[in-house]
Amino acid sequence: MKLRKITAMVAAIAAAGLGAVAASSANAAVVTVGGTTITLNARSADQLTGHTFKVVKVASYDVYGDTPNQSVTLVTENALKQDIADYLKYTGSGDPLAWAQQQNQAKLDQSTASPWLGDGATRGLADKLASKATTDATPTISGTTAKFTLASPGLWLIVDQAATGTSSKAIPILAGTPLILNKTNTSAGTTYSSGQIDMKNQTMTVSKSVDNNQTVPAGTDANYTITTTIPNYVGYKVKNYQFTVSDKFADGAPLSYKANTLTVKVGDQTLADNDYTVSGFGAASKTFTVDLSAYIQAQGFKGTPAKDSKFTDAALVGKNVTITYAATVNGSTGNTGAANSPSITYPNDPTNSESKQTVPGTSVKVFNFDYTLVKKDKTTGAALEGAKFAIKNSNGQYLAYTTGKDGKGAWSTLDKQPAADAASGVFTTGKDGKVTFPALDAGKYTIEEIAAPSGYVNPGVSFNFEIKADLQGTGNSQTANPTYEIAADGVSSDRWGLVSNGSSAEVTVNNVKSITQLPLTGGAGTVLFTVVAVLLIASGAFLGIKSRRKTTIA
Repeated sequence: MKLRKITAMVAAIAAAGLGAVAASSANAAVVTVGGTTITLNARSADQLTGHTFKVVKVASYDVYGDTPNQSVTLVTENALKQDIADYLKYTGSGDPLAWAQQQNQAKLDQSTASPWLGDGATRGLADKLASKATTDATPTISGTTAKFTLASPGLWLIVDQAATGTSSKAIPILAGTPLILNKTNTSAGTTYSSGQIDMKNQTMTVSKSVDNNQTVPAGTDANYTITTTIPNYVGYKVKNYQFTVSDKFADGAPLSYKANTLTVKVGDQTLADNDYTVSGFGAASKTFTVDLSAYIQAQGFKGTPAKDSKFTDAALVGKNVTITYAATVNGSTGNTGAANSPSITYPNDPTNSESKQTVPGTSVKVFNFDYTLVKKDKTTGAALEGAKFAIKNSNGQYLAYTTGKDGKGAWSTLDKQPAADAASGVFTTGKDGKVTFPALDAGKYTIEEIAAPSGYVNPGVSFNFEIKADLQGTGNSQTANPTYEIAADGVSSDRWGLVSNGSSAEVTVNNVKSITQLPLTGGAGTVLFTVVAVLLIASGAFLGIKSRRKTTIA
């Protein structure tokens, strides 16, 4: 019974570096069968890229007995005996690992609850021995695996040397080279160590999206969602632990955080305001930070932590964090768009709680579009000041654009077409003949001339156009390549032929001083002939009546 127990515990520590060890056999030979390799397996290549390692051998395999009754114990390396004895508080002269296993209550442990074992005895031993790993070891890295070829079989400690820009520093890793006992022609034997172990570090990501539509007119809210996960904090010190999620507008972005729209969820639970702290979320701010450090401390460690207490409860690890909020668009974005991007900050070195890593997320943009109208004399091409226009959306609602003292602009709807002298909803050309309809959403619109410049006639110019966004690229490189298509339906759009067609952000609308200057061809010409004919008929009838009156009087 005792031999089976010892063998099982050796298998645990050799296979995963997490368990107790057996007493050594004084007369057994150290096994040399099974190879000298250990392979670290990562979830992503970023966990391995750029990392460097040092190693130290902790124990050799001591195999005794004959097949099918072979067993194995571990023999502690002489160079580490005193360190291990000190850690275990062993004062004898024998093998400290052997002594540890012979105690009624095992001095070393194995846990399947978390591969990080924050306060586990074996985890503590690995941390204790980390400084003894002084031999450089360069693995062969292929994708998500790093294969070490070591000097001899046995239990080794592999120590990652530093975090990189994309992944955290791994905690010290105890792992054994491959070992299979009692293998025969008819039996696969028992695997005590596969020579495979997970890379004990992590890569963190944060992403962001804007709900429904990336084209947002001034005065309308853009609704954002930030998504990340809670990092693996087990094995890190509880005190001074930090995990924050931040958001930042690009310089000059016409965006303002909207009060009372921020929500934070962990998993499916919406957190209460006192579960986290938030700073900077306000209309005048360009960045905000949500701090979940206290929440993780409270949920991941029960009770009041002592100075050097480490997390052992992995209940929150890997849970989704979802942050939603609204930001009001308050001006023109240009075709490059208005960007804002998320980031997270967390400890990236289990041995140094002061070492933090900030991981940026991909920027997400919103867009809107300016449309400029140029008013010119049809004959001379001169710019015309004082022409007045109104614009309405695809629902037939007239729109007004207002700019506050703070320079922030917003579109709103009107009940009816504004009068030429109205305070809002009227867009008047300047000395250069231009007027701009700023920060429009993609979609369909109608522009109507409601008053001509002094000395010109207004035959009722009206035309329809559509803005198509054509967003290209992603993240920071995303741009809009909009088109502005004027509808060519002959009657309801540009019925007088005074609007130049095209696909640019600028359109020319001509004016005439006399109705005789209007074009007389196409659909518009037919309408005009009808108008002129009616005028002539009415004029002829009036002259006939006047003539008859004169004859009667005579």
